[in-house]
Amino acid sequence: MTEIQCILTPEGKRALDNLLNQVYPHAKKRNKAKISAHTDLTRDTINRILGTEKQPEPKPVQRQTLEHLFSCLNKQIKQNYRDANPQGQKESGEAYKKRIGESLKSLYQCPFRNQYWTDDIDAAHQSTAIASSLLEPVAQSVGYLSDAQTLAHLLWKLDYAKEEEEFTTTLCQLNRSGAFMVRCHDTKVQGWLVKRLAKAAGFFEMAEKISINMGSLSRIDELWDKFPKKLRRSPVSSKSMIEDLSKLCQERPVIIVLSRFQRADKTMQHQIINEFWMPLLNQVNTASRRSWRSRLVLFLVEEGGDIHIKTVSPDEAKNSEYPVLLPPLIEIKSGDVRDWFKDDVFELLVQRRGDEEAEAFMKNNNIASPGSTPWNTLENICNEFRYDITEIEPSWRLAG
Repeated sequence: MTEIQCILTPEGKRALDNLLNQVYPHAKKRNKAKISAHTDLTRDTINRILGTEKQPEPKPVQRQTLEHLFSCLNKQIKQNYRDANPQGQKESGEAYKKRIGESLKSLYQCPFRNQYWTDDIDAAHQSTAIASSLLEPVAQSVGYLSDAQTLAHLLWKLDYAKEEEEFTTTLCQLNRSGAFMVRCHDTKVQGWLVKRLAKAAGFFEMAEKISINMGSLSRIDELWDKFPKKLRRSPVSSKSMIEDLSKLCQERPVIIVLSRFQRADKTMQHQIINEFWMPLLNQVNTASRRSWRSRLVLFLVEEGGDIHIKTVSPDEAKNSEYPVLLPPLIEIKSGDVRDWFKDDVFELLVQRRGDEEAEAFMKNNNIASPGSTPWNTLENICNEFRYDITEIEPSWRLAG
């Protein structure tokens, strides 16, 4: 499916200016390097959205790029507020509305209305107002993030925060290149966990994402056939694959997920580390030129079984080539769920169920009962928001 190309309308530009003025209140002009750093978008993409001195007219970008830009800037505004209120003083609803502006939404909703952009690029140039005939198709194809998408994003803030911080700290110590063993017995929860960590690595939107199920593979040469076609030179080999991945990683992140890693036998597990990962890691780390956006992350995901390779703890990870063993996700504790049900989460609950039901639920919140699996807890949460978890799960796929 072809991605819709969009361009900001005048109303959209004003909304974006409002956000930028709040994120950078003392800036005399737009610092596009800072915007790029806060949003993970390239300078070229920022120039396309905002225009330049020589070419002030913006150019079209993918719709999801605009969603991502607004979401990241909104997140930075919230962080600025937290930094200015270290005692954790909660902002009142009225103060929040005044700060964000009536046209803006909370962290994981797009802060623009239908008229803030148009799929009809010519119409946006011809007039400062969008014809009413354009509003319907725009509403159908753009609009806000759905409640289901918002819930999927918010669930990435649930539990595992300490382990996530451990992951990002370790990745930084490893010069932005590392292998990590992710442990979770439920294969369905693995997607939620892996994508959360992958997004935390940085510049996720521009990353090359490769996900391979090891369950059906019996030989190392079968692995190469599972990589994207653009990386498979003929004849395909570990050497050519490593060279192409290394070149790709010079410019942007490369995230590789090998799920059901325990299904590979002892020989194959060692081959993946010794014949693929270590040569790739060495080639990336010794490259003469490497973008600051570059990341190389290998996730080895196992759900319980025999692991025959050497691993190290996060404390031992510095300068290590071996996979870092991350803490397993065994359960999501009730205290973590209670802490999660506040601010944006509670507002979404009110939106889905109304004030009275939401208040009653908060008084009797027993979603995460002792012994519940992470999947059961996530499923119970989705049910409270009047969703089947199958509506949420697609957002947790690596490329979803």
